[in-house]
Amino acid sequence: MTEDRMADDEARLVELLRGDLPPARDPLFRLDVLARRERQRFRRQLAMALTVGAVSALRRLVSPLVALVTQTVSRKFVD
Repeated sequence: MTEDRMADDEARLVELLRGDLPPARDPLFRLDVLARRERQRFRRQLAMALTVGAVSALRRLVSPLVALVTQTVSRKFVD
């Protein structure tokens, strides 16, 4: 094989490989990635808000019971 033919084969191979590459900038791909990241962020924020709400509601339900038990126990020790 001559060098010219090898260079032509290499150039053809490079051309074929470049044909399969995605475009350097793909706006639809970027939008898809941004949308996916935003959905993940929303889910994290929603999970945090629901957790804080559940803990707050549980605290509000348990707080009167803790106060009642504390008063009852303190009366037993004072009397």
